[in-house]
Amino acid sequence: MRKVLVVDDHAHIRDVVAFALRRAGFEPLEAGDGRAALAAFERESPDLIILDVLMPELDGMAVCEAIRRVSNVPILLSPPRTPNQTAWPGLTPVGTTTW
Repeated sequence: MRKVLVVDDHAHIRDVVAFALRRAGFEPLEAGDGRAALAAFERESPDLIILDVLMPELDGMAVCEAIRRVSNVPILLSPPRTPNQTAWPGLTPVGTTTW
């Protein structure tokens, strides 16, 4: 079963995403902040990471940069968006797969 690491400081968002992933046949792993995300990444070697940008401790951009130093695992970055925002400057340099 493919592992997906869901990283968000809001438990209800992690719960909803994990529920959908389980229903789709994936094994969701959860982390509530950037430091926990890095520990879970090292321990579990997920096949995909869904990563929130705004988190306490260590934000999503810092987590992405740290992971990119050692892995090419796909990362889906979930930035805050405004209704008219169509791009998120700076994502390519930190190695995100998509947002």
